[in-house]
Order: sequence, then structure tokens, then C-alpha cells
Amino acid sequence: MITKAEFDFAGNAVSGAGRLLSESDYQIVLESSTSSADQFGVALTTSAYSGDVDFEISYVQDPNFTQTGYQSQLIAFLAEEDANAVDFTQTDGTFEASTVGWLKSKVWDSDPLGGMDVTYLYGTNGGSSTSPRYLEMSLRVQRLNNQIHTFYKVSDDWVEFGTPTTTTSIGPLKLGFRVWKEYKEFHKFTVTATKLSGDDASSGSSSPTAAGTPAETIDRLLV
Repeated sequence: MITKAEFDFAGNAVSGAGRLLSESDYQIVLESSTSSADQFGVALTTSAYSGDVDFEISYVQDPNFTQTGYQSQLIAFLAEEDANAVDFTQTDGTFEASTVGWLKSKVWDSDPLGGMDVTYLYGTNGGSSTSPRYLEMSLRVQRLNNQIHTFYKVSDDWVEFGTPTTTTSIGPLKLGFRVWKEYKEFHKFTVTATKLSGDDASSGSSSPTAAGTPAETIDRLLV
């Protein structure tokens, strides 16, 4: 299991300057109440994992939106072994190019929703959509045989979207996630991450975790 000491954090906090709160061993809360573009958090494992790596990232998005339109999004990504959380704090749209692979989902808010009761998926491999609008979502990013695969979960079934892309990054990888604000004032994501497969490169040991088991011990970050 990954302990809270094995996560690196970056970002500017609205309250507490990125302080860690010991409310849960399994959750990170990324939260902002200002529209400033740099008010978001980043979490990145300090350990890197070799071989075929596979991670599930599950989140609950607070529905109390203060502005209409597309809402802030949680982005899950894979990063090179030498990366640090602070390397992924870009606000100018260049973030994705710094990753090995990434994916996100986003939703629209209006009253009424009308034809926008949809969840949109984007990532390294392309885009997709599903209905209805999900504020509780599980995403999955995987490197398998040097290809990046991206998935989302619906009714306990994984749905792969996009076309797998070949990566030249064959070394150990880290798991990270952050928020893209979409110029919105408020966001709150409660996040858990699960390692489904991958060998800890620092120890050389393999500790794959069964899908659906909350194996990653993660603490809470208020931003």
C-alpha cells in the first residue's frame, strides 16, 4: 500500500497554504473558492512503478456550483520517475505535454440542464461522452505493452475510450492528479486512488491490488 508519506503535493491553497489534514487515510480533498487560475492542488506519488502499470482514480465532485457552464475538472495522469508535483502546476494549457498520459471528465451546469446532461471524457487517446452527467466517477489510466490506455467506469464496467497510443516512456512511472479550473471560482473533489498493478521501482517488489479495493493510503489536502 502507498502511505500518505509517499505523496508529494503542490499548488496554492485558499486556506492553510497546502496543509495536510488528517481526516482520512484514503482521501484527498482538492477545494477552491476563488477564481484565481493558480488556486488548485496537485498530488503525485513519490514512488515510481515499473512494468505494466494500472491505476484507478475515483472522485466525488461537489454539486454546489456557483457559476454555470463547464465546471472544473479532475485530471489523472502518469509522469516520469524524476517528476515532482510542482512540475504540474501550469495554468496556461501546457500541462498535458508534461505527462506520459492523461485523462479527465467534465460536466456542464445550468438550470435546466436540457441536452447537457452528459459527461465528457478527454485524454491522451482522444475523447468520448456518456450519459447522464456523473458527479461521481472512476477513471483509469494504464500503460500496457508500452501503450497508454484510458477508461471510465459505468455500472461497475470499465469502458475504454479513444485509440491506445504508443509511449516511448518505458521506465518507472508515477501517478498524479490535479484540477483544471475552467475559470471557475468553486470546486471540490474528494479523491481516492488505487494501484491495480505495477512494481515499486524503489524496492523492486510487486504488490498488485485487486480492482475496486481502496489500497492507496492517501491523506487530505485543502487547496
